[in-house]
Amino acid sequence: MAKKIFNNPEDASPLYHKLAQTLRERISTGEYPPGSKIPTEPKLCEEFGLSRITVRQAVEILETKGFVERQQGRGTFVRTWESSGKGWTIGQTEGIAYFNNATRLELTSKRKIKASKRIADDLEIRPGDAIYAFKGIRDIANEKSRGLFRGFTVEAIGRKISIKPTEGQIFEAEKISHRSLYLEIEKISRERFTSIKQFIYAVQADEKTAEAMGVQPGSSLLAAKRIFRTEAETPLLVTFNYFPGEIAQTVSVIERR
Repeated sequence: MAKKIFNNPEDASPLYHKLAQTLRERISTGEYPPGSKIPTEPKLCEEFGLSRITVRQAVEILETKGFVERQQGRGTFVRTWESSGKGWTIGQTEGIAYFNNATRLELTSKRKIKASKRIADDLEIRPGDAIYAFKGIRDIANEKSRGLFRGFTVEAIGRKISIKPTEGQIFEAEKISHRSLYLEIEKISRERFTSIKQFIYAVQADEKTAEAMGVQPGSSLLAAKRIFRTEAETPLLVTFNYFPGEIAQTVSVIERR
């Protein structure tokens, strides 16, 4: 019999999709770190009470989306995000999701604020409405410098994210400090993000940003603004990621169908 987590009557998605989501969360949280071997199909069958076919379909989803890779005679491993010397590649939607998971995001604070006009427009709410703002640092494997993260979500979602309050309205990120924020929001909202609109632009690091990222003031940065939308086209998350210009690049692939 499948585990209770898969028996939610409000979630009609196939069991293999639910398992794929669970395994993806384990990759995101670092339970299955990059380069590690995930449990074998028989072990996953035993843990979740699912058939071999269901488990295989779930793993195939992760492989198709680039989260894992099969190695003949060795098993299935979490893919490692590698630096080529020319920089990091940030591509299609799944590539963005994988980059978020493969790099290590540490949320450092959460704060309830009033939405500026720019963020309100992105979240399709009114300026001045209550929202939650997150700050964090994104550690990049094999690199000394770091990425800077800013995230914004609507009040109804942000207040449900389980972190411990401290003085005032500022919170120390404990329970989700190394977890994917967008996966946490998917879980709380019970909706999947199906599209990410990304804006790429160049900025210069001011003194505070430079100190946080370990670069020189005035350094060139690659900024990526992303708006995460659900299947109903509802924007629930807006993020800003800043990466050192010397190790970041963006690559777009256009296919003719």
